[in-house]
Amino acid sequence: MPVKVRAFCHEAKWHNIEVEDDVTAYMEFENGATGVFVTTTVDAPGTNRLELTFEMGKIVCEEGKLIFDKLSTNISEYCMTEKEGFKKPDCTRI
Repeated sequence: MPVKVRAFCHEAKWHNIEVEDDVTAYMEFENGATGVFVTTTVDAPGTNRLELTFEMGKIVCEEGKLIFDKLSTNISEYCMTEKEGFKKPDCTRI
């Protein structure tokens, strides 16, 4: 569970309904991880996407597909030792 949450919620911003129809939330977790959640009733045609980023890769779930981009090395260590600035480690898509 997050230890801090900052959220912006709007009721009836886009539709005449009694619940939030536009929400953006930023979360911080005890281990230093962060998360962002965005939803709205007005996004057309809409996006339903979940991204999870880890030290050894990233998982994306979208349009009925699950993709894992596995890094060749731990990204935290790589960022601290790579001499070429924003160069990225090798990655294998699964």
